[in-house]
Amino acid sequence: MEMHIAGREKLEYIMGKTLQPTETNASYAKWYAENQKVKGWLLTSMSPEIMKQYLRLRTAREISNALAKDFYDGSDEAQIFALNQ
Repeated sequence: MEMHIAGREKLEYIMGKTLQPTETNASYAKWYAENQKVKGWLLTSMSPEIMKQYLRLRTAREISNALAKDFYDGSDEAQIFALNQ
């Protein structure tokens, strides 16, 4: 999945490099649309049972962080590979 997102030049949305502007900021609408796009990519890559747990999260970054916390303990390289698929 990371390759898919990086290939579309949106990796900063899950890496935390694109911060959410305030709703009154002129760039908010663009940020919101792009964040929703990345959220969609993440969520549609999941089974419906798993998706239900992450659907309520507001940003792609929050979903990415929650997935990392829930599925990666830092010790299994195969887990990293599987999550990135």
